[in-house]
Amino acid sequence: MHRIVYSISFSLIFLTNLNFASVLSHWKLITSPTDKDLKNCFFVDKNNGWISGDSGTIIHTTDGGKNWIVQNTNTNKDIRSLFFINKRLGWSLAWELKPDTLSYTGTLIFKTTNGGTDWNQTMYADTNVFMNSVYFVDSLKGFLGGAPEFIHYTIDAGNNWFQSHVDSAVFNGVPVNKIVFFDEQFGYASGGSRDFVGSVWTTTNSGLNWKQKILGVDPINDLYLVSRDSVFGTGGDFKFGANYFSTSDFSQNWLTYALGFAGIATAIDFRTKYEGWIALGSSELLFYSLDGGVNWITENTPDSTAIFDITFTDSISGWAVGKDGVILKYDLLTKQNNNNELRLISENFLLYQNYPNPFNPKTIINYELPITNFVSIKVYNNLGKEVALLVNQKQNSGSHKIEFDGSDLPSGLYFYILKIEKINSSEVLFYESKKMVLIK
Repeated sequence: MHRIVYSISFSLIFLTNLNFASVLSHWKLITSPTDKDLKNCFFVDKNNGWISGDSGTIIHTTDGGKNWIVQNTNTNKDIRSLFFINKRLGWSLAWELKPDTLSYTGTLIFKTTNGGTDWNQTMYADTNVFMNSVYFVDSLKGFLGGAPEFIHYTIDAGNNWFQSHVDSAVFNGVPVNKIVFFDEQFGYASGGSRDFVGSVWTTTNSGLNWKQKILGVDPINDLYLVSRDSVFGTGGDFKFGANYFSTSDFSQNWLTYALGFAGIATAIDFRTKYEGWIALGSSELLFYSLDGGVNWITENTPDSTAIFDITFTDSISGWAVGKDGVILKYDLLTKQNNNNELRLISENFLLYQNYPNPFNPKTIINYELPITNFVSIKVYNNLGKEVALLVNQKQNSGSHKIEFDGSDLPSGLYFYILKIEKINSSEVLFYESKKMVLIK
């Protein structure tokens, strides 16, 4: 069962938020070259990324955010979507609402073939069509999603666009906000209209046909693909609150959960298999999951800023962007030493807070290993007596989880300790303990 943590008691909130605060501290505010609101963030690897926002703003880094270059888009229109398939080739979208030299309102499509040094601008052929999302499978085949004509595709790098067939279950003309593909054949789209309908669409034939699924009454703004069949989504509004969605059977069935806060969930991404993040935009909140999206905890954003987009380049680093040019970097490999200088942590182990906590009688402990080592996890009661040995073996690098069953133990406070030793050596590389509460 999914559970949303609101409040239990002061002591239990402290135990839970103690771990959350340490993870939240990985988000660091970095110097931004703009004060414009930033809405989209896209990286092709850990070094090369682009951020876009209001007034035609696109900034670019080639060194993992140490330096940013403001690119010239030759427009003052807000950039609504941004997508790159490599360091060289990318696209962005804006809306022409008050034509000057152009003859009609509609969608401006920008394309770059040199990493954004130059952006070439064209007008989408049909008038009064406003696209929200751009996605390219390769250099030739791409998709646009918006309203009122749903999803269009190109097979010649955007020289010509064709309308996909959409099998609408109930509603026609619902705006598309996001398009993502798992591979060339299987893809998802999401969108909707506020206080009217929230939808997802799926394709199994490379985007030629799409099938609609109604999930609620508010738009679904972002999607995260775990696999072809497993997907998370976010949406909501200020009247009914932010929502979180999940499917594990290629959109045949969706589970919908209220996150419990008024606001619009604008973005979702996962750093690892277990650690996920949701941004609530102008509500100035972040939701955070340690167990693959089963449970979510909320916290104010760093510096109480509005965050509109989140992306992770790998399990080490990520980016969040928002109001007034705010850029946050999630950096797992650096910390401050006594000389106030940044240094690299060569071996980065992670032990997460167990979930659920409190628990009865079972709970899950997640942890991550950067390299193969000998691992032990032991559980102790509040008197320091060992009550369980959960792991005692060599384990490969990656994400791991173990279940602890407290059926035979009394209610109370317990500690679990992760110890990492070098293989064939007694040298301890990592040692950390956390608290958990068993309530029967």
